[in-house]
Amino acid sequence: MKAKFTISPLLKAGSEPGIERIETPLLMLTKFSGMGMPDDLKPLIDASEGVIERRLKARGFGGNSGEQVCINLGADCAQDRVLFVGLGKAQSFCCATVREMVTNAVERAVALKVDRLTIPIIPNRITQGSMKLKGTASLIKRVASRVLESKRGDGTLEIEIACTPQAKRFLESGLQCRVDRKDCGDPCAKNKPRS
Repeated sequence: MKAKFTISPLLKAGSEPGIERIETPLLMLTKFSGMGMPDDLKPLIDASEGVIERRLKARGFGGNSGEQVCINLGADCAQDRVLFVGLGKAQSFCCATVREMVTNAVERAVALKVDRLTIPIIPNRITQGSMKLKGTASLIKRVASRVLESKRGDGTLEIEIACTPQAKRFLESGLQCRVDRKDCGDPCAKNKPRS
């Protein structure tokens, strides 16, 4: 299988970025363990009329590393499904966390046979100090491409990165890097260029 990457500047900066308006077959969202649900998700949770809260509670989802819950949403939501992926403790966030998150999301998208997986990059995210946008996009591209190359078939999965208009150029720059480059702003690269 192959990956196709797109950037959609659908989100707004501010207290309500508009995640609930993203139309997609599969929306991936994340949560750190030991923290409450991000306020940015409240409109989406409200739009699901309690489905998200009930399902997360029934599964005991706490945001632990590798933990995931996929929820089918009703006709009132813009998304067919939402996939919650646990990131573990915020202080342990690193490149390995992103690799595991993207791997889990792409594997789930393939298993569900959807044609698009949407990953929102929320403005003012907790991780912005430890991972820049360009490096994040480059890492998403490399991990998703590797996972899909290992799958049989000649289908294509679109990986849509939803962001603010201000973030678009940085994410595009990260996606333009070749998959094998280590100097594309990737914070995980062993041989980082000096600044």
